[in-house]
Amino acid sequence: MRQLVGLDGFWQFRRDPGRTGEAAGWSQGFTPECELAVPASWNEQRSDLEQYFGVGWYQRTLTVPAAAGCPAHLLHFGSVQNHARVWSSGRCVGGQRGGCLPFA
Repeated sequence: MRQLVGLDGFWQFRRDPGRTGEAAGWSQGFTPECELAVPASWNEQRSDLEQYFGVGWYQRTLTVPAAAGCPAHLLHFGSVQNHARVWSSGRCVGGQRGGCLPFA
């Protein structure tokens, strides 16, 4: 039986205009500058982000319920703008390139 856990809600967010987050270890966690609703464009949620078009990082803690007999988990994203990489516990587990496309 498949169990679904929604990813919608409020996520911690931080801008990365210098693209230094990956080298600084943000995949292990970072100090957020704000919380933003997902799904939604960051440009429309805060006036200080209205003209920001650079790299941004989102993070949240997700507890996945144990499923009997389920050997794997699948993360499905309904839409991500331009380019995304997904990290879980500091490990890159996937990503995609292309505007506003779903991926898993």
